[in-house]
Amino acid sequence: MKTCSKCKHEKELSEFSKQGKYLSSKCKPCFYEYNKKYKQSDAHKKYEQSESRKESQKKYRQSDAFKESVKKHRQSNAFKETRKKYSQSDTRKEYEKKYNQTDAAKESQKKHRKKYIKTEKYFKNRLKSKGFKDNEITPELIELQKLSIVTHRYTQQLNQVK
Repeated sequence: MKTCSKCKHEKELSEFSKQGKYLSSKCKPCFYEYNKKYKQSDAHKKYEQSESRKESQKKYRQSDAFKESVKKHRQSNAFKETRKKYSQSDTRKEYEKKYNQTDAAKESQKKHRKKYIKTEKYFKNRLKSKGFKDNEITPELIELQKLSIVTHRYTQQLNQVK
C-alpha cells in the first residue's frame, strides 16, 4: 500500500505508475489529471517550441531505443490491423486522389518509373505480358528483352531528331 501525494488516499501499488526504477508519488488518476493540465499550459506550449526540446527529440529519434520501439510497434498486430483499415478507408482514397493531382506526386511517379524500368521485375512483367510463363523466363531472355527495349528507345530518339 502507498499514499498518493496529491489525493492523500492510500492505494495498492498497482495504482501507481513506474518512473524508471521507482513508483510515481501520485496515483495514476492524479498523475493523468496533472499531465492533462500541464499539456494545456502555456509553459508546456513554450517548451514544445523551444530549441532544446527539438534538439532532444532529434537525438532521441536517432537512438537505437527509439528505432527498436518503432520496429516492435510496426510488427504488432494492432498496428497492422489499423493500417489495413486505413488503407481501405474513404479518407485514404480521398487523400490519394488529391495528392495524385499535385506536382510533387507527378514528379515522384516520374522518378519511380525511371528506377522501375531498370529493374529485373520490370522486364519479367514485360515478358509475362507477352505470354511467357514464370518458368520460361530465363536470365538470357531478360537480357534480350533489355536490349530490345534499349534499341527501341534509341531508334525513337533518332526518329525525333530527324
